[in-house]
Amino acid sequence: MKMKAWNDINALKTAERKGLQKGMEQERLNSDKKLEAEKLNLAKNLLDILDDKTIVLKTGLDITTVSNLRNKLTEKSSIEIDLVSICE
Repeated sequence: MKMKAWNDINALKTAERKGLQKGMEQERLNSDKKLEAEKLNLAKNLLDILDDKTIVLKTGLDITTVSNLRNKLTEKSSIEIDLVSICE
């Protein structure tokens, strides 16, 4: 009986630890997505005053992403751009 109780406690602790790890990983992913969105928004706001290389240096984005963002902005007359699609 004691062994069963011990195994049950270990199983609960293991499940709790795995759940916490999964939650922390999800929070990290959400944080990374938010940071990327902030970088894209900053880059979008800098497009009319800075060249692509300077935007890359100031935001940490890669040159392809900045070029794609500039091209999308040029293609669309609207300022509203789906920033998520730029990263893909």
